[in-house]
Amino acid sequence: MRAPAILLATVIGIAFVAPASIAQPMLHYTWGPADGLIVNQDFTGPATYAQTVSVTGLYGMVSRIKVLVTYGPYSGPGSAWHAIQPPINTQHFYPPVPDCEGGPGFEVSTAVAGATTIPNATPGLPYDTYIGCVQSPTGGPRTCFLQITVNVDPPFAPDPATRYGVATLFYHHQNSVAGQAPDACDFADTPRCFRLGDPNTNTTYAVVNGFRIPLYSDGGLLSWQASSMMADCWYAATPARSSTWGSIKTLYR
Repeated sequence: MRAPAILLATVIGIAFVAPASIAQPMLHYTWGPADGLIVNQDFTGPATYAQTVSVTGLYGMVSRIKVLVTYGPYSGPGSAWHAIQPPINTQHFYPPVPDCEGGPGFEVSTAVAGATTIPNATPGLPYDTYIGCVQSPTGGPRTCFLQITVNVDPPFAPDPATRYGVATLFYHHQNSVAGQAPDACDFADTPRCFRLGDPNTNTTYAVVNGFRIPLYSDGGLLSWQASSMMADCWYAATPARSSTWGSIKTLYR
């Protein structure tokens, strides 16, 4: 006998929601270890600077986590941010990426200080973790995107109360300098902003029990060399129009 339509809808709906006793999974984005919160990082000289992404509230069986980071303004090739700013609309980079002098520039790791390591987690390299920059079609600011994918195989059963590391983003500035310089990666002291993507089942989500669950964040906005969180920080790191990363990345392929 065919089940009543209302019963089928109820059963299907149950598969897509978290247990009532479990909170919404929440991303945490910071400079430094994941168990703290540092929203601004200044350039203090040649060194490696790190951002971490972590998550709490995971449940079920998790097989993938995907996070989008947008950032700006665009400085372009040759600058201190050469490794994460490919030429506009022409190509994309796969980490690890060298700096403007050919030394280490940018890399991604699933080892995260201040958080528990997800067992069997690996970055989706090269094609699921990549970097691109686009020009706004309306003449707005040029914006860059970092899509991070972490695959978990086999899937794991997390503890919702535990903070798990998603990724550490290493920005290597050993060849970077403040101001302009002909023989170094320059303008490391230029303010910029980084923003986690909005919860979205194309760009910022976890695969839980085979379904994509959008991931929210508890803040999601960081600055570089801008301790006052400059007024246009959000604008500089936010796409000029609402788009899925799938539509954006077609510009590079």
